[in-house]
Order: sequence, then C-alpha cells, then structure tokens
Amino acid sequence: LFNLLETNYKLLLDEKFRYGAVPVRVINLAITEMISELAPNLWEKNLKRCVDFGHIFSPVIEMNNTQSLLHGEAVALDCIFSSIIAFNRKYIDRDKLNRFIQLAKNLELPIYEESFNNIELIKESLADATKHRNGNQFAPLPIDIGNYRIVNDIKNSELINALEVFSQLKE
Repeated sequence: LFNLLETNYKLLLDEKFRYGAVPVRVINLAITEMISELAPNLWEKNLKRCVDFGHIFSPVIEMNNTQSLLHGEAVALDCIFSSIIAFNRKYIDRDKLNRFIQLAKNLELPIYEESFNNIELIKESLADATKHRNGNQFAPLPIDIGNYRIVNDIKNSELINALEVFSQLKE
C-alpha cells in the first residue's frame, strides 16, 4: 500500500482517490487490511492494533483544532510524530523517516502543526490514548515500511526528543 501511494501520488491526487484502477486498488487494500485486523477482534479484546497507527496523539490534538485541522491531516501528523519516535529508538533509519515525511508532502498533507509541538498536548494525548486502552499505550511504531512493533513504554523524555526532531519540520 505504501509503495502504491508513493509511486502514484500524483495520479491519486489528480483523480481525487475516486476514479481509475489505482485509486480503487489503494482503497481496496486499505479496507482489506483493516478488516483483516479488526474482524477477528469484534469485541476489541485485543487492543494491540496496527490500525491505531496515527491515532495515539491525533485525537486530542484534532479536538483542539477542529476549525483548522482535518481528521486525515491529524492522523498523518501523528504518523510522522510516531515515526520520529521510532527513528529515535533506531527502529527505522533516516531514509525511511524521510520517505514517510516525503509521502505526506507529496499527498499534500501537512508535515508540521504547532499543536504537535506542544509538549503538554502531546503528554495529554498519550495519557488519553492510554486511558482508552485499559491503562496501556499499545502504540504501533514502524520498524520498516509495512511492518510495526507495538510498544507500551514511551517515556516523557522520548516525547521531548521527538519534539526536537519534529520542530525541524516547520517550514
């Protein structure tokens, strides 16, 4: 899916993700992957889910910016922020981090938002996600393109370190 987005972003934007074989393939792949993960977990007994990538920090920040930040934009920013945490942990290298950021740019998504540079909002966001996951972070972090690790030990110091890298994305 990532490679499909990466190689076809212009076509996808031109066709508004609606027409032609590539947009249909992207949407079908996304839906199929989501269903394959969520269908066996109807009662949400397992909260260690890849589909939560982009949904650790974004909900609180999105609710604080309802007039200026769309849901998909907040999720994309969260994916970047989470990827920075993964980069700082050496789960991914600089090249992969740059590919994530470049894809967001290519898809005309924001790569920086001031609220994601607010340590208090970031801490509140992680606490809120933890509360909704029965006291666990269960944060999916990329370890490669298309692969992830669920972590439960993100520390405040890591959030501060991620903010240092994230703040460099401000254009």
